[in-house]
Amino acid sequence: MSDLKEKEEKLVIVSTQNNGKTRNNNIERMMRDVPDVADKIVPVLRVQAEKGNRNNDDTTIEYGVLHNAFGWGAGQTNDRLHVLSVFCTVNNLPQLNHLVVSKKTGVAGDHSTSSGSVSERLDEQKLIANINWATIDMSREALRLALIKQAEFV
Repeated sequence: MSDLKEKEEKLVIVSTQNNGKTRNNNIERMMRDVPDVADKIVPVLRVQAEKGNRNNDDTTIEYGVLHNAFGWGAGQTNDRLHVLSVFCTVNNLPQLNHLVVSKKTGVAGDHSTSSGSVSERLDEQKLIANINWATIDMSREALRLALIKQAEFV
């Protein structure tokens, strides 16, 4: 059995802060979301970030666009974005998931592991465009390893 698989089996819960309340995310469920994150969300957000870098355009995309494009409900989308948030936190990267914003407010919601203010989240959106995300390994395995690292420190 691979070391990654052994660690996955030993982990049960990852706890994070969400909206001032403790939210328990079952590691198994988060691991099941990894393919959708790696294969669907990451490519979309890489394009959005590059668009901002290249043209200084708005890099954001609304939650509803992801809901509709992939046929997910709001909770499913937020769960998948949470996986990406963990990856960014573990790897000391700006929260790429902050490019997904509310139509009403224009900022990311509370699915993030970071607890920045609205102005901090807006500033982070600018930082995101300055990174060449294509050079960062955001494969399924890289996402799984980030979840394991995060869970080990909880």
